Formats: sequence, structure tokens, C-alpha cells
Amino acid sequence: MKPAVQEKPEPIQAQDQAQDQKSDAAYLEKQHEKWRGFVDEVAKSGEPVLVSLLRSCSLEGLDDKKLVIGTKNKDVFTKEKIKRINSVAAGYFREGYHVEIITSENSPKNSINYQQELRREERIAQLKKEAREDVKVREIQEIFPKSRIIDITLLEE
Repeated sequence: MKPAVQEKPEPIQAQDQAQDQKSDAAYLEKQHEKWRGFVDEVAKSGEPVLVSLLRSCSLEGLDDKKLVIGTKNKDVFTKEKIKRINSVAAGYFREGYHVEIITSENSPKNSINYQQELRREERIAQLKKEAREDVKVREIQEIFPKSRIIDITLLEE
């Protein structure tokens, strides 16, 4: 007589990992929201040069005690600029909050500017797709079957 073969249940660990990944993504999104909020606060303080610099930097770390900013060239952050950043951070986060500037190769890809450009490119691609699928465009292509769309130019909003 053959012993009954039991099927293994789904590993709990795999379910836990999926949940952890979701919570990690939510945590990272909250961190980036705080980072964007901080950069907006710097903008409100009337520091256009600092805003421009910070938008080209990346968030490398953020906790209750300090903000770690990654940049490709940390020499552009003079002592005076760091002092002004710390001053805004004390008002935005809390008194005694520390900002640290580090060199990071990830900086350009994780910067606010880069993320905004990606969203803009995605939006343009979506608009072009919608334009190609427009009813009037399809009707014209049916009337002129050998026609083709060479390019779609978006008008500025």
C-alpha cells in the first residue's frame, strides 16, 4: 500500500515577502513624498539656487534624525548652502534635524528632475497613442489607405 502523498501548502514566507514588498514600496513612496515636500519648502523659502540643486539630487536616506542627500558632485554645496538647507530642514522636519550631503552615482536617475521628465515623457507617449487611435484619424486612414502618420506634434498647453 502506497502512503498518501500530501501536497505542500503555499509557503507562508512567499506570502510574507509579497506583503513586505508592498509595504516597502509604500514606505519608499512616503519617504519620497517627504523629500518632495522638503524641496517645495526650500522653494517657498526663496532659495531658487538651492531648489535647482536639490531637484538634481536624490534621496539617499530619511529618518527621524537626518536627511541624506545624494549628488554627483557634493562640492557644489558650500558651507553656506548646507547651513541654509539645515535651517529649512529644522523648520520643516524639526529643530536639530541634520542634513548630510554624500556623493552618489544614483543621484541623476533618482532625482526629482529625472522623475518629472519620465512622467512627462510617459504622458506625451500616451497622448500620441490616443491621437493615433482617434476616430477622425482612423476615418482619414480608411479614406486614404496608403497614408501614414509621420509624426505627432503636441501643442503646448
